[in-house]
Amino acid sequence: MDLKAMLKRQPRIESASLAGWTAVCRARRPAQVRRFLDAAGPHRVILGASRHRLDGWLATDLIPKSRHHVYLDATEPFPFPDGSIDRLLCEHMIEHIPAEAGAGLLAECARVLAPGGRLRLAT
Repeated sequence: MDLKAMLKRQPRIESASLAGWTAVCRARRPAQVRRFLDAAGPHRVILGASRHRLDGWLATDLIPKSRHHVYLDATEPFPFPDGSIDRLLCEHMIEHIPAEAGAGLLAECARVLAPGGRLRLAT
């Protein structure tokens, strides 16, 4: 039996494993975001990337699927300064959060987008 199958049969182990992974991802996020913002732009971010990655984009997700993805809970303030992001991509994610949190997500998008920045939102 592989590890994924074993974890699915033991929900408490899966929950503890997920909590540990989330803690690791939260701890390394400041350095990841700093490196991303220090690099030459344009600065482009995918919200709720799941397993997807695009060259030149920072992939974020509530449960990062790899070390290349950055932890981001879209219902909380984004870890980016005001006006620091040129493009935001949010596809098939906003429908998974409550309407009030969705309004907060849109406010955060407006806050972090640079003048002339763009948000692509699809659901």
